[in-house]
Amino acid sequence: MKSILKNKKTKNLITEICKEHHEMCKVKDRSMAYLWYMYTKGTKSGDFQPFMFLAEIKVLIYFNYLESEQKDNLINMMISNDEDNLYMVALIILELRKQRIKEKGVFTPENINYKDLSYVPHVINFDEMGKALKSRYTFKEDGY
Repeated sequence: MKSILKNKKTKNLITEICKEHHEMCKVKDRSMAYLWYMYTKGTKSGDFQPFMFLAEIKVLIYFNYLESEQKDNLINMMISNDEDNLYMVALIILELRKQRIKEKGVFTPENINYKDLSYVPHVINFDEMGKALKSRYTFKEDGY
């Protein structure tokens, strides 16, 4: 699925997710911060991995914009063979993320809405992350 990074809206979404999650991790988890740095400014910048959407989905669950059952459906859509499903997941995440930011603001260490959010374990669940990383999708700017 080459189109996920060719669409300006989804490419911007991925960039913004990477930036915000990098900031979230810098507070307490330097290892995870480095991972996000690699996708923000490092050698992986411009690449897409399913864990990016999964991490944002977990933030949306934490703030009650999604339920666990909906998360499972989104993951199944991400790993399906239907190319349009990943784009649909991106649009769902985009709209829910906009709502979260409108109500809670973007993460900053000073933003009190995020004071109780601990990146590990609230956002990173290594079993779910493994499933996402094992999915058949690894995208780069130029395709598979």
